[in-house]
Amino acid sequence: MVCWASSDKDPLLGDAHPAPNVPVTVPMQGGARVVELAVGFDFACARAAGNGLYCWGTDSDGSLASGQAEGPAVRTPRRIVRADGSPLSVVSVSAVENHACAVADDGEVLCWGAVYGTESVPPRMRPAPTLTRRLDPKTARVHVSGTFACATDARTRLRLGILARFRIET
Repeated sequence: MVCWASSDKDPLLGDAHPAPNVPVTVPMQGGARVVELAVGFDFACARAAGNGLYCWGTDSDGSLASGQAEGPAVRTPRRIVRADGSPLSVVSVSAVENHACAVADDGEVLCWGAVYGTESVPPRMRPAPTLTRRLDPKTARVHVSGTFACATDARTRLRLGILARFRIET
């Protein structure tokens, strides 16, 4: 995976990358191969072969699913884990600005970051609200844009969400 930035002080690449618009190889833990990439304002998440989810960048508003409102910056991709400490495996991931959503390999839709927290509770990974059933992980995809999220699978025509409220049509 290679990334580049228009600034020499980019939070995803760190202060040591050569210059603006120069591609830099981003090393993955254990040499994992990236199969899907989602990039937010100052963070990124990569789904690796085997469905492991890795994120890095600035943890503004819990965008790295850390459970902290302002965690430390992470300069290299780190494996994302569930609240119980088990590694999260996903079949789809999407990010924008300072939040993201993913479909876990069991069909659960999880979201984290600014849109999914409140001022008194640090943002953390949580299930998307009001979904009546899990998605089919073989065909599920999730997409995030601004405060809007959509998830679909082969059994569902459309799933819409605004500010984490979902409507289901099957």
